[in-house]
Amino acid sequence: MVKRFKPEDRVVYHITKISKLGAIATITSGYYYDDKTKIWADETEIWPVRTKSEPYLVLEDNELLDLKKLVKNLSFINDKVNWGMYLRVSLRPLPEEDYLHVLV
Repeated sequence: MVKRFKPEDRVVYHITKISKLGAIATITSGYYYDDKTKIWADETEIWPVRTKSEPYLVLEDNELLDLKKLVKNLSFINDKVNWGMYLRVSLRPLPEEDYLHVLV
């Protein structure tokens, strides 16, 4: 999926354990490989395919968007009851209409 990113694409960050959205970043480069540098201190995995990005919108803790409240308006989630299964992947394309729901 990272290989499909282009500069100016946006990435919405979902905080898994609390089911909230916390930030949006703008992609600033094509993809590249880095198989040595860890991204997260508590992870043992290395994610070698990467891209550069810049913060577009970063929410404070008290501003985080509750994903449970957005689910009914997100078109990529077909099963509104079992919506969590749609987020069990590390990256997922988000239709523009859904991205706009996140921004409002």
